[in-house]
Amino acid sequence: MQSQHALAYHPVQISFALSTRVAVLLLILGSSSQTSQGEEWISFTQPVHRIELAAKESGRIEEVLVKKGDEVCAGQVLIRLDDDLHRIGQRLAECDAKDNSQIEQLRIELESYRTHAKNVRRLYDSGATSPEELREADLKVATQEIALQSAQNDSAQKQLRLEEANTRLERRLVRTPLSGVVVDVIAHPGEYVSTATPHLMTLVQLDRLRCTFFLDTDAASSLTVGQSVALEFDSARRSPVVGEVEHISAVTEADSGLVSVDVMLNNDSRQWRAGRRVRLLSLQPVVTRSSARTSPSLNPPLSNAPSALTAPRISVSASHRDLEAYYAR
Repeated sequence: MQSQHALAYHPVQISFALSTRVAVLLLILGSSSQTSQGEEWISFTQPVHRIELAAKESGRIEEVLVKKGDEVCAGQVLIRLDDDLHRIGQRLAECDAKDNSQIEQLRIELESYRTHAKNVRRLYDSGATSPEELREADLKVATQEIALQSAQNDSAQKQLRLEEANTRLERRLVRTPLSGVVVDVIAHPGEYVSTATPHLMTLVQLDRLRCTFFLDTDAASSLTVGQSVALEFDSARRSPVVGEVEHISAVTEADSGLVSVDVMLNNDSRQWRAGRRVRLLSLQPVVTRSSARTSPSLNPPLSNAPSALTAPRISVSASHRDLEAYYAR
């Protein structure tokens, strides 16, 4: 009897348990869907380039021409290493390269030998001289031509040595490859820098700012490189700006299931600071007045800002805290 009661009760218990699990699962899915709809795409502005300026050669630092916070232009000299011996070598190479006296002497002698050879040939044609004397005159001309060619080759090598000396002297100067701002200066006059530790200062390029967002695959697939998108900074006065999609990663990260998307902001007037929190408002493309006339700029005023702001958002699986923790690393 007990076994029959147990057999009769067991299917009801299983059915009730399955119903309870399904209800709990639906409740979890519904709550997670509501949470994901409230998520946003958050990033932080970063300089488009950040470089650690290094010296090409070892040596003692003679002079540091900039300080922290200075704005520099591409090609500007920032640091000068000791170059006394290099300057002497450059002057010696310059003197050698300018000396063409040997070439001029050989050229004058060659003209004299050629004139002599012509005279000897006329005498030979008239029967007034021997074949040996004619061969000797022609041999002198040929020998002098070889000597002149050798001197010209030596002159070309002197020009190359001068270029080498100029290059060596130039390598004692540390120039910036880009226009930007000096954010850190490590080197000081009198210190010795080696190729093992060549880092001298750090520069950032701020005329453009990069924002890296992490979207799910479907959201990233809806964007295209070169597309204008609406962004918004966290500030008391929130006004949308326009950025341009620079790069969409071809790989979805296996651990998070997200795709990195780089958005570029034009910052020629330095109105935005690097490190500011910014959000992507919509995946819908933004059409500006300037883009309708010519080509899309990076952050002109929005002509259809309301439509961009009210466009539906596609949520991602990463929360704000996850993205902030990612950028904080």
